[in-house]
Amino acid sequence: MRKILTLGVFLFSAFISVFTFSAEAEAGQYIRYSSYQGMRYVYLRDVGAYYGMKLQLAAKTCDIRSQYSNATFTYNRREGRINGIKVNFMFPSVVSGNEPMISEYDFLLLLDPILRNSVVKHKVGVIVIDPGHGGKDNGAQGRFYKEKDLNLMMAKRLKEILSAKGYMALLTRDRDMFLDLDTRPAKASAYKADLFISIHCNSAGNGASPINGVETFCLTPEGAPSTADAKAKTARKERGNAFNKNNILLGYCVQRGVLRNTGANDRGVKEARFSILKDAPCPAILVETGFLSNLTEERNLATRAYQDKIAQGIAEGVIAYHRSMSRK
Repeated sequence: MRKILTLGVFLFSAFISVFTFSAEAEAGQYIRYSSYQGMRYVYLRDVGAYYGMKLQLAAKTCDIRSQYSNATFTYNRREGRINGIKVNFMFPSVVSGNEPMISEYDFLLLLDPILRNSVVKHKVGVIVIDPGHGGKDNGAQGRFYKEKDLNLMMAKRLKEILSAKGYMALLTRDRDMFLDLDTRPAKASAYKADLFISIHCNSAGNGASPINGVETFCLTPEGAPSTADAKAKTARKERGNAFNKNNILLGYCVQRGVLRNTGANDRGVKEARFSILKDAPCPAILVETGFLSNLTEERNLATRAYQDKIAQGIAEGVIAYHRSMSRK
């Protein structure tokens, strides 16, 4: 048993080094792993100790918690929260005996970037804002408003706010015009973007719906399932996967900023393989600002005051992300 555990620790440390993460940062702190359904899972008790957090167990959930941060996991499900913000893990947490575990994917590519700021540091000066849809593509249709028009209004307001903060903010479109999906990240490349943010409105389908809230999407890491999928559909590495850790940190910061400013329902930080995210040349997210199929949210999204709150929230997220680039 002792030999197996020692081997597990050694192999895990070697795996971590590939992701520019080293267990040597905490002298004497080891993170055990175990195999579950052919995947490597890490012991949450050890993960918590690594961050200086204590594990707390409940009937259906568990937490790792300190005076500064906390993360909640739901047994056998992918939903959780980090510092109160809903996140969707790539794989469900599981329990072995009395010990909860999370996938190594989620530890390295989701939890660690947010809790420990373990991302690639880069300059944040040029921000390309992409108002979704346009021209012949109306996007979602509300009772009174078209998505393409609201996206453009919010994107223009975000551009104003970020420009006033000293960033070079550029739009992929500044009027009602059609752009295909390939053109949008291509513009980000041409503008030498440091961040790429696509703005959208959501819909639950035809007719009025009670579904509401804000959700922010990052590109699904290669080999992992998207939030909407039970299993991974591809292991292919896309251009945007070069920024996996930065994508999740940016998405988390923006989701938190929008929720703080709007008080909207938190639908979480999610993963998807949207075309514009796959081809992004820099850290990128897609923000779904609310549901046009919800009459209250449609009315809110059409007002200048609420558009300001959305734009201010996204800008706050960008600024928080930018500040994290200077932290060790």
